[in-house]
Amino acid sequence: MSAAGFVRAHGATVTIRRVTITRQVPGDGSETQTWNDVAAGAKLFVELVAQEKAQRLFGRELVVTAIGTAEIGSDFQPDDGVVVTAVGRNGAWLLGKKFHVRGTRPKPSGPTLQLVGLEETKETF
Repeated sequence: MSAAGFVRAHGATVTIRRVTITRQVPGDGSETQTWNDVAAGAKLFVELVAQEKAQRLFGRELVVTAIGTAEIGSDFQPDDGVVVTAVGRNGAWLLGKKFHVRGTRPKPSGPTLQLVGLEETKETF
């Protein structure tokens, strides 16, 4: 099985959400955040990760509690919200979990895959 096939077969199904910020009154600092679906049905293989490994992959400045593996070209961008809507073969513990995307980078060992640095959140989006 190819690496991309592994992600499709074993990965969780997620919805990627992106925030739009609207300023209410110019100059007063008030704003409204609206979360919109960017992609529903994306596949992401999620693993919890030790902080040392996260820092090696994404640097010390980013807080990453899990790493997702996705196909290159998936529309994950920093500050996106990710909601797990269905689990693959990597565990029911993920169902309903929410994450913020903190960074992305190509996977060194898989030219068709990218790593997605995730931080678990309770935020509603």
